[in-house]
Amino acid sequence: MTSDLPTSYLEWETALTGHFLAIGEGDASPLRSFEVTDYTLTDAIGLDYESKDRVVEAFRSMFAERETNLVGALQHAEYRRYSGDEIPGCFAYLALTVLVEGMIDPDAGGHEFRRKLASFLKLKRTFGNLPGIHRMWLDLDAWLRDRSARGLPFRALELPPEDEWRTQIGYSVQLSFPSRRDKQVVQSFLSENEGVLRSPLDFLDRFRRVADGAKSSAFLKAAYREFQRSYLTGHRALADHRFWRLVQAISLGRKTIAPFELSLEMVRDEDDLWSFAVSDATSGRSLGSYGTLAQAVEACSARGGHELMRAIDLGVIFFRQIGLARWEAMPILAEGLSKVIVGLSQSVAGKIAARLGPLERSGSWSLSRIVPAGSAQDRIGAFVRLPRPEEQVRNVRVFGGVRSAGEWLGRPSFLPKVSADASGLAIVPRGGGDDGTIRCDEEFGGTYAIRSGKPLDGPYVVQPTAESDHASPSWSRSLTFVRDAHVHRALSVAKGSPVAEWTDVAKMREQAASPSEGWGELDPKLADLIEAVYAGGASGWDENELIPLLSDVLGGEAGPWDMLRSLHEASMLEPFLKPAWKGRTWMLRRPTIAPLDTPEGTLVVVDGAIGARQSEDFRVAVEAMGGEAFRAAGAAKWAPPLVGATSVEPRELASRLRWTVGTVDVPGDAPARFAHTRISHELYAAASHWSWKKRRFVTTRDDDGEAVRLTRWKSNRDHDVYVVAGRGKEFRHVSRLAAIAEAHVLRGLPMFDFDDGRLVRSSAEGALPIPVAAWLRYRSRTNAGPSARGGYLYSACAADLVKLRRLLPGILSGEGEQSALDAANVRRRSGGASRLLWINDSIRAARVMPPVG
Repeated sequence: MTSDLPTSYLEWETALTGHFLAIGEGDASPLRSFEVTDYTLTDAIGLDYESKDRVVEAFRSMFAERETNLVGALQHAEYRRYSGDEIPGCFAYLALTVLVEGMIDPDAGGHEFRRKLASFLKLKRTFGNLPGIHRMWLDLDAWLRDRSARGLPFRALELPPEDEWRTQIGYSVQLSFPSRRDKQVVQSFLSENEGVLRSPLDFLDRFRRVADGAKSSAFLKAAYREFQRSYLTGHRALADHRFWRLVQAISLGRKTIAPFELSLEMVRDEDDLWSFAVSDATSGRSLGSYGTLAQAVEACSARGGHELMRAIDLGVIFFRQIGLARWEAMPILAEGLSKVIVGLSQSVAGKIAARLGPLERSGSWSLSRIVPAGSAQDRIGAFVRLPRPEEQVRNVRVFGGVRSAGEWLGRPSFLPKVSADASGLAIVPRGGGDDGTIRCDEEFGGTYAIRSGKPLDGPYVVQPTAESDHASPSWSRSLTFVRDAHVHRALSVAKGSPVAEWTDVAKMREQAASPSEGWGELDPKLADLIEAVYAGGASGWDENELIPLLSDVLGGEAGPWDMLRSLHEASMLEPFLKPAWKGRTWMLRRPTIAPLDTPEGTLVVVDGAIGARQSEDFRVAVEAMGGEAFRAAGAAKWAPPLVGATSVEPRELASRLRWTVGTVDVPGDAPARFAHTRISHELYAAASHWSWKKRRFVTTRDDDGEAVRLTRWKSNRDHDVYVVAGRGKEFRHVSRLAAIAEAHVLRGLPMFDFDDGRLVRSSAEGALPIPVAAWLRYRSRTNAGPSARGGYLYSACAADLVKLRRLLPGILSGEGEQSALDAANVRRRSGGASRLLWINDSIRAARVMPPVG
C-alpha cells in the first residue's frame, strides 16, 4: 500500500463523501443515481486514471481486512456515526454495493449481487440477508436532507419509490447507473448509427426501440424516459442529465460520465490583434495561451473528450461576445444571438469563399469579421451540415467572475454569469432569507448576469424560476461567495524571467513627500478591481485572463493595458516571460514594508499586493503600535491607492504581519540606461509599427523617412521583440513600454507634459521605465494611473523635473514647469482673471476670485 492511497475506513468515507455527496464545483441538483466505477473511485482520491487498478485494490482490501465490520453494516446497519457534519459514516459501504452492482463478473457466475460481492472481496463466504443496506440508504437520505436544509454544502438524495419486495439491495441496484451493461448498449447503438447525435430529436426517435428492448436495464429505460420527457416539453439545458451525460461520454470516448468542458476564448492584444486562451471551464484554470486559432484548436484537440471537439471536427467554431473585445467559442451556435465571429478550418474556408466577407488568417484556420448570427448559420449551412441550434442540448454553465480559494468573489463588479435556456432564473441564499438585492438579468440568448446592490457573502443557489411540469427544478447550482478575498497562504514561485526595463538601479537618497492624514475612501469599482486582481492571482495571472477582466470593469473609461501598467508600477504585479513560450504571466508581489525618509521623519509604505483582509490587518497592527495608517488616492481616478503608516518601527511592523522589510530601488544617475534583450527577431514577422503621427502602434506603417523607427516583431511561439532603430543602431526590447520610451529619447520627442503637479502623457501609449516610475511614486507618495480619454498621469513636483530630464533626455516638453513668459501670456489672454503666482519654485498663472463689492 502506498502513501497516496487511503488506508482506513474513515479516510475512504471522507474522500467519497466529498466527491459524490458534496456540492463541490457547483452542481446542487438532487442525487438520482451514482456512477461508482474504478475510474470514479480514482477521481475521488485525486489520482490519474492510470492508478485505477491500485485504487480498486486498496478499496477492496480495506473492506476485506475488516470483514466483521462490513458484515455488521450490510446486515444490521451497524456503523460508526461520526460527530460533526462532515461525513455520514455509511457511504463507503453503500459505494461498495453500487460498485459491485455495476460489475459484470464472469467468476461470480453472472449478475447475482451476493456472488459478485464475495468474488470482488475475495472472501470465501456467502452473504445472506442484507437489510442493513436498505436501512443505510434511508439513514443517508435523512443525513443529507438535514444538512441541505441547514444550508451545508451537500446535495439532497432522491430515492426511488420504496418497493415492498425490495427491502435489501433494491436501492443499490436502482441507484447504480450506468452499469457496464448500460454502457455496452449505448456504445453499440452509437456505433451502428454514426452521426445520429447531430440531431438530439433524431437520436431520441431512433433510440426509443433500444430503450424499449430487452437489452436495456430498467434503469436505462427510466433514465431515457426522464430525458425524453424533459426534451419534448421544451427544456434544452439538459447536458447534466444522467442519460445525456452517458451518451456524450461514450460518443466522446470518455471513461466516465463525469462532464469535462474546455473554454476557448479570444481577446484583443495591445495592437488589436487576436490572441487565444484555453482553460478548464469548471475550475477556470488556464491551460495555455496561443497566438493563432490554429494553435489553440490543436491544443483543444490534444485533450479530446469535450464538446468543443464536435465544432472542431466540423471545421466551424462560432464565437459569441462575452465582454469588451472578449469572445468565447460555443460547441454549437446558441439561439438568440445577434452577432458572432466564425472560425473556419482551411477546408471549410475554401468552400464558402467570401460568403462571410473578408477572412483573416490565423494559422491554418481563418476568422470572419463580426457577422449576423442567422446569416452565418444560413451561409455556412449551405456547405456544411450544421446542428440546428433550436434542437441542441446545452450545458448549464457558470462563468466569468473571479475565484478565491474555490469560492466566488462576491464583489458587485465581478459577479459571474449563468448560461442556461430557462425562461427565467432566480438566485437566493442557500439557507433562505432573500433580501431582494440580488437577481439574475437576462442579457442575451439564455445568458444571465448575476447582479447585486451589495457584496455577496455565503452560499447561494441559482435555478430556473417556475417549472410547472416538474415537482422540483430540473437543475440547480450552488455558488458560494466571499465578500473579501481569502488571504493567500502562499504565492506560486514565478516561472520564467522578469521583464527588465532599466539597468542602473540604486538606493533612494531623496526624501519623500510628507504624508497626508487619514484612510481615504476608494471608488467601489476600483476597490472591487484591486480585490479581484488579488483574489485570482495566487498562482499568477495569464495575460489573456487579466486583460478581459480589467476591460469589463473599466467599461471604456480607461484602457486595460494602461490599468495593467498602473498595477505594475504600484508594485502589485510583476510580469515574467513564460519559459519556452510566448506571453507573460503576471505574478502578485509579496507584501513588504518599505521605509522612506520625509522632512518629518521616517514613514513606511506597503509594496506588493494585499487584499481587503490584509489591509485591515495592517491598520490593526499600526494602531496597536501607536502609529497612524494612511491610504492615499492615486494620481487619476483608476490609479491604485498607496497604503502606508507613520510613527511605526518598520521591522517590528513587518514582524507582526509576518511580512518582510523591502528595499527601495530607484534609478541611479546614469542617463538612458534601458535594458535590452539578446532575443533575436530573425525569422519573426513584423506585426505592427510605431506611428509618430498617431503616437501609437499601427499595423500599416507610416514611418517612411523617419530617423527613428520602432517595430514589433512577432513569432507564433517565442516572445515578441520590439526593435528601436536609429542613429545607425538597433536596440531590442521585450518590454513594449521601455521600447516606446527609448524611441522617444533617441528621437528627442517629448512623451510627457508637466501640468499642475502632474506628468501628463502626450502620446497615445507609453510609460516611464519601472525604476523611474518607482522613484516618482516614492517621491510623491502617490501611485500613477490611467485617466479618461487614453491619458496616463504621474504625480511630480518641479524639483523632480531636473532628474527626469537627466535620466530621459528629451522625454519632457519645455524647459521648466511653466516659463514666466508663458504665464504672462496666460494672464494677458485671460483679461486679468489670472495672476502671476510663485508656486512650488516656479511662476504660474492662476485664476483668482474677483474682489467682493
